[in-house]
Amino acid sequence: MKAYHIFIFLLFTISIYCCDTKYDTFELYKFTVSDFSTSPYYTVIILKNKETNESKEICVTAGFVHELVQTMYNINYPEPGTDSRVYMKSIVEYSLSHKDRIFIVPNSIYISSYCSRYSMSDLIEYSNKTDMIAIKTCYINGTIHNIDYNQFIYGDIEERMFAHLCFNYGILTNSNSCISSDDTLAIVRIEELHN
Repeated sequence: MKAYHIFIFLLFTISIYCCDTKYDTFELYKFTVSDFSTSPYYTVIILKNKETNESKEICVTAGFVHELVQTMYNINYPEPGTDSRVYMKSIVEYSLSHKDRIFIVPNSIYISSYCSRYSMSDLIEYSNKTDMIAIKTCYINGTIHNIDYNQFIYGDIEERMFAHLCFNYGILTNSNSCISSDDTLAIVRIEELHN
C-alpha cells in the first residue's frame, strides 16, 4: 500500500512539473518572500525535521516564511522609530538562501502545527476535482477572469490546497484579507503588478 502511495505521489509530481509554466517555482518564491504586504502571497516550502529527517511540503503565506527565518537566524525586530528596511532586507536574503525552499527545523513543532491541515494524499485527491490545466491556460493567456476558480474552494483547507496546486503550476495567489473579514483567495498575474 505504501508503494502505491509513493507511485501516485511521483505521478502527481511529474504531471505538475511537466506542465508548461511561465514562472518556475523559485521565481514565484522569490517574488513572494520579497513582499511584505498585508495581503500576503502564498508560497510552498518544505519543512524538514532535523532529528528525524521527516519532511513535508506545505503551502504558507510569505509572512510564515518571514517568521520562520526570523526565528531560525535570530533576527531581531527593528527598534521603534528606526528604519525597517535593513530588517526586511535581512529576512529576504536569508529566505532566498534557501533556493530549494527546504527549511530544516530543530523539532517537529513546526511540522506538526502546520502540516496537519492536509496530507499529500488529500492534495492529490483534491487536484482531481480541479481543472488546473484550464486554469493554467487562462493564466498564461491573461484570461483568468473567465474562470470561476472559487467553485473549487469550500473552506480554508481547500483554499490552501488550491493555492498549493497553483504555486506548483507556476501561478501566484494571495490572500486578500483586506477585502473582507474572511480571507479571499485571488490569482495574481505578475505582469499586471508591474503595470
